[in-house]
Amino acid sequence: MLVDAVGVTESLKHVAQPLDRERKTGFDRLIDEIAAGRRDDDAVSTLAARLASLDRKIDDKAREVIARAAGGLEPKALVHKLLDAIDPDTIEREAAARQISPEAAAEAFKEEACRPFDDPALRRLLKDIKRQTEIRIDTISTDAVISSGYDSARAQDTVERFRQFLAEHRDTLTALQILYTRPHATRRLDHAAIEELRDAMRRPPWLLEPVDIWRAYKRLDDDRVKGNPARYSPTS
Repeated sequence: MLVDAVGVTESLKHVAQPLDRERKTGFDRLIDEIAAGRRDDDAVSTLAARLASLDRKIDDKAREVIARAAGGLEPKALVHKLLDAIDPDTIEREAAARQISPEAAAEAFKEEACRPFDDPALRRLLKDIKRQTEIRIDTISTDAVISSGYDSARAQDTVERFRQFLAEHRDTLTALQILYTRPHATRRLDHAAIEELRDAMRRPPWLLEPVDIWRAYKRLDDDRVKGNPARYSPTS
C-alpha cells in the first residue's frame, strides 16, 4: 500500500460545519432575532441555510416579489451576502483592502448582510411565503359535500378577514397606498401593483380569493353588490 502524504502540511485543516446550525430555532424566531441585533456566526449561517432552502421551493414570481421588498436582492443574493459575512477568506481580503482589523471587517460585513431584515415588511413577506411552501395538499382523502350554499357565517368570516387584511397592509402594499392615502390625481394602479395585492391576499394566514370576497359581500348585502365575477379572469 502506497500513501502519498505530499502537501498535507501545507494548509490548515478543519472540520466543516453544517450551514443550518440552529435546527431547534424556528424560521420566524430566527429572522426576528437577526432584526433585533443577533450577529453570531451560527445565527447568520442558519439564516443563510433557511433562505437557500426556501429559494429551492419557490418560483420566479415569488423571487421577484422578495427582490422588490429587499431592495433588488433575490434570495440567492441575500444568501451570498450572509455567507460572505462569515467566510474567513472573504473577511481577510476585505480587512486588507480596507486596512482594518479582521474583527472590524467581520462586524461590518455582518451588519451589511443583515440590514435588509431590519425591514418588517420583508420579514413578514418571507414568513408568509415560507408558510405557503409548507401547505400540504391532501389528494387521498375523499371529501363529502355537506352543504352547497354560501352561508352567512362563512361570508361574515371572509369579510372580517378581508377588513383585517386591509387594516394591516394599507401602508405596505402599493395598491392599497394608492387607494387609501395618495391624492386622487395620482391614483393610477398598474398591473404589477394589482398582482402584488392579489398575491398577498392569497398567502397565509389570509387565504383570500377575490371571487370569494365578492361572494361574501353579495351574500351579506345583495342589493348593494353589483357586477359578475365570472366575467373576469382569475388574475383580474
